[in-house]
Amino acid sequence: MAKMGCDLLLNEFVEYLRGQRPLTVQDESQVTVAKKIEKEESLLNLSSSALQLHNKIRAFSMGPGTYVVFQGKRLKIHRTALMRNDIQKTVWHPGRIFKVNDQELILETADGLLSLLEVQPESKAKQTIQEFLKQMKLHAGDDFV
Repeated sequence: MAKMGCDLLLNEFVEYLRGQRPLTVQDESQVTVAKKIEKEESLLNLSSSALQLHNKIRAFSMGPGTYVVFQGKRLKIHRTALMRNDIQKTVWHPGRIFKVNDQELILETADGLLSLLEVQPESKAKQTIQEFLKQMKLHAGDDFV
C-alpha cells in the first residue's frame, strides 16, 4: 500500500498540482454523517455475538473505549481475539468464563468465544491479560459479568 500510495502521489497528485487533473465536485445529496458515539454505547453487552463484540472493541479503541462491569467496577477492554469455534454447543452462556489459566481468559458470548488480551481495571494502568490474571482468582464456569 505504501508503494502504491507513493506512485499515486508521484503521478496523480503532481498532475493535479499542474492543473492537468480536474476536480470532481462532491454531490451534496449523497453526503452521510455518522451519529456521535455516546458514552453509554461503551458498555459491552456480552449477549452480542463474538464478532460484534470484537469489532466494537476495535472500533472504539481510539475513543471512547469499551468496558464491562466486573466485580462492581469498570474494566476497560482494550484488545480481544476471536476464537475458532468448533465446539458444538446448543446453549451459550454470555459472560461466563469458558476457559481461564495463567495465560488466557476466554469468555462465552451469544454465539461463541472471545479471548481477552488487554484490559484496564478501574483506576489502574492498562495491562495484559496475564498481568490481570495474576491478581484474580477466576475459574471456568464462573460468571465474569
